[in-house]
Amino acid sequence: MYITIIVLTLIGVIGAGLLYVVSRKFEVKEDPRIAEVAEVLPQANCGGCGFPGCAAFAGACCKSETLEGLFCPVGGTPVMEKVGGILGVAAQKQDPLVAVVRCNGTCDARPRTNIYDGASSCTIAAALYKGDTDCSWGCLGLADCVYSCNFDAMYMDPETRLPVILEDKCVACGACVKACPKYIIELRKKGPKSRRIFVSCVNKDKGGVAKKACGNACIGCSLCFKECKFEAITIADNLSTSTTPSAASAVSASPSARRTLSMRSASLLPSQRKRLQRRRPKPPHLPRLLQHLLLQRLPLPPNRRPQPYTFMLRTFRLGGIHPPENKLSAKRPIEELPLPREVIIPIGQHIGAPATPTVQKGDLVKVGTVIAKTSGFVSANIHSSVTGKVTKIDSFFDAGGYKRPAIVIAVTQGEEEQWEEGIDRSTTLVKECSLEPKEIIDRISAAGIVGLGGATFPTHVKLSPPPRSKG
Repeated sequence: MYITIIVLTLIGVIGAGLLYVVSRKFEVKEDPRIAEVAEVLPQANCGGCGFPGCAAFAGACCKSETLEGLFCPVGGTPVMEKVGGILGVAAQKQDPLVAVVRCNGTCDARPRTNIYDGASSCTIAAALYKGDTDCSWGCLGLADCVYSCNFDAMYMDPETRLPVILEDKCVACGACVKACPKYIIELRKKGPKSRRIFVSCVNKDKGGVAKKACGNACIGCSLCFKECKFEAITIADNLSTSTTPSAASAVSASPSARRTLSMRSASLLPSQRKRLQRRRPKPPHLPRLLQHLLLQRLPLPPNRRPQPYTFMLRTFRLGGIHPPENKLSAKRPIEELPLPREVIIPIGQHIGAPATPTVQKGDLVKVGTVIAKTSGFVSANIHSSVTGKVTKIDSFFDAGGYKRPAIVIAVTQGEEEQWEEGIDRSTTLVKECSLEPKEIIDRISAAGIVGLGGATFPTHVKLSPPPRSKG
């Protein structure tokens, strides 16, 4: 008994001694000022300073001899003065900034010429085509900038289909600037009494083309340039531009701004990059087959040598590749998963207007219960897929990383699922249908059926063409 206690005590003492020696040997000493600086920062972690978070920004401030080029847009000058007081250096003062939308292409001034049937994302739509109007420069109205704002400082105006900035909530973090693929959002100085001078248009087409696409477009007529006596306006690329410095020019000399701008430039599409800068000449390149043959000649390790080209040449007349599919579920049987304890059902699972919730917190729902109804012609009903109780109606992050409205249902455990009355669950195939076409479309609309091609377009809209349309 005593021997066991003594042995365990010795093991504990030896282990504690080893841990102490290792901790002293590999101790990482951190500047104690980092914690003090991080404490005075707003902890928004928005990335507006050019660093991944407030902790990284605090470390950069402590490592730098001066605070030149380091600025927290959320806290502003008061916070930077506190940081400078901790570090014993002078803080850089900057005028407060706010986001501005340089597009006035309302629905009345810029009528839609087509209907976009694709993913509800400005980035994806801009990569596909110019947009649903004749103006290829203006806002697409799919709210990428709104979803990127973590401070609820923006919303989409349903009448104009343009984003609106809430100046009292905007912290000038620059998230909306990076999210806009059309580059119509800028950070500018708030100005005295919230007055700013900027041209609410970025269309660089010639006057006639721009005016035809949008009634509010700048045509570069130079009238404002001739009228201004303070040289505050310039004309370039068929567009009038205010010479009042924006955030990009005001902080372009800072390392954090250069880092942010370089990251944004790296994410540009080729067509977008061509608009902003001259296209660099592409380096000459060899055909892929010749490159492959040259790589086979190099002394590479076996695991990095390219695979033989023989099977490609047999399959395709001009060559090609057959990469392995690597489908993890290819040889696995279909399994029935158990019900989760809670489900989050988005109410915007389709293109168009999101559905309007018809349930409230505390309501009991069954499988097939309509929990959100259409809020417009291009919309779709949402049904409950489980039996349970509604616990919350709020916004949640979806698979794309954006916050979307959704309904949370706590699943009833240990009981058999209950289905909504009136739902035909029989497996018998209905071979004859005596319903009128309108009744069929109404049933499809009530069922919330949408397409599965990627755009999730409501099926009842596809089956309801205008009276004069062909087919």
